[in-house]
Amino acid sequence: KIVPFEGQFDESWSKYSTRRAPKDDLMLVMDGYDQDFDESVQRLFKTQNIEEAGADINQLMTKYVEVEEIFSGKPFDQALSGLITARKDDLKPVRQITISHLQKGRSILVRSLIRQLFTYHETYTSFQCPTALENTLHRLTALSGKELSKVSAAAKELLIEFRVPNNEARLALLRTFITQDKPIKELAGSRQLSLSVDLLCELFFDKNEGVRKAAMEVYTRRVFFLHKVQEFKISEGSEGQTLATFEFNYMDYVDENAEPVERLGALTTIPLFSQLERGLDNSLDNFQTELSARKEPDALSNLLTLTIEKMDSEVSDDEIIPKLEGILRQRQPLMRALGVRTVTLIILEQETARPRYYTFEECLNYGENDLRRNMRSTAYYVLELKSLLSGYEIKRLPAVSRNAQLWLGTEAVDSDVSVSRPRSQRVFFRGFSLSDVTIDGVAEKILMTAMDELERALILPDVAATASSSIFLHFLVPFTS
Repeated sequence: KIVPFEGQFDESWSKYSTRRAPKDDLMLVMDGYDQDFDESVQRLFKTQNIEEAGADINQLMTKYVEVEEIFSGKPFDQALSGLITARKDDLKPVRQITISHLQKGRSILVRSLIRQLFTYHETYTSFQCPTALENTLHRLTALSGKELSKVSAAAKELLIEFRVPNNEARLALLRTFITQDKPIKELAGSRQLSLSVDLLCELFFDKNEGVRKAAMEVYTRRVFFLHKVQEFKISEGSEGQTLATFEFNYMDYVDENAEPVERLGALTTIPLFSQLERGLDNSLDNFQTELSARKEPDALSNLLTLTIEKMDSEVSDDEIIPKLEGILRQRQPLMRALGVRTVTLIILEQETARPRYYTFEECLNYGENDLRRNMRSTAYYVLELKSLLSGYEIKRLPAVSRNAQLWLGTEAVDSDVSVSRPRSQRVFFRGFSLSDVTIDGVAEKILMTAMDELERALILPDVAATASSSIFLHFLVPFTS
């Protein structure tokens, strides 16, 4: 007789789960089993911190290199003959080693793990490569052969990345770079700044006035690289603030005979979050002084950027946003009179090399546009994110790369059409690069980075298994005659 169960289950079903840990799945690949490993690679980094993941990666790479060193730089038959001779008393391991070597997916997996480490090291500058992992990478660089040479090259590139100086040393190099005797415009366009644009924000608060001013101008010209920036002015304000204003307009015009709209930008540094209101007022006063010598703005086309060095205490986004919106809305009539279209707040972070970005728009009554969260003020237009709103309800997904965004688009509901099927989903990758794609290997590296970002997104719980994906890359390499 079957009767309904009465009572409560005390045991958690999780203990009966048969799903293996990511490292165990990847170890099967290293043993020569042919199976998909993309999801396991992403879970390896998602379920652990970078240090724990690094230890697991070292074990995986060690297992790989121990097999491949046997075959490195030798014809297969010769290597196999030597292996049989060395293991003649017990030939069982020979079969396993040979099967593992012949599984080409192992090399693809190792290169994928190296790319993940490369990306995370760029973002989390505090990560220090463990000695054991560094030794394993050196062993990988010594491998030679048709397939092994790709792994060797990737390992060499990662070792070079690990030798990049710590944050303080990078700041020292950056100080020297931006204060050298070269035109600021040339410095701002240099590829040497590719990994240091956000780091420039820390130099806004440097003790040396020359460094502060150079950092603010180089940063502005780099971020507004699709614009003509002119008449850059910097002055020292009260309470440790530095105030900068600049004129800018678009590089190209639809109508070449039309008079370009005059746009004014301002960049202000504020040492502490508690000084935000005074810093904003000082910035608006400076803005008003600059505009007094010009005709009244005929459109909302001006931009205001505030950079805060330190928070007085740990504050979450949910606490920051309402407070900022309240402060801005109290000054709404003045900002509209000054033609301020957007206000961007930059807050420096200590844990990562990335500051936090918040953008507030006049069309939202100076409320935050969360589509622009944690991106530089011009990136929203470069990535053409507004076009995603057509036909989709979009949600931001976490991305690791600096100049990339991931979005989950869910088919928008049409009130005039009744649909009973599940709404389709699409994951959008949008990124831009100033790298010279004519250099061998650069385009492949950028595309593989995009694929890694998509793989990370597709294992997130909000993304359906049936979701499609698309990659939209902007290569913004300036051409000079």
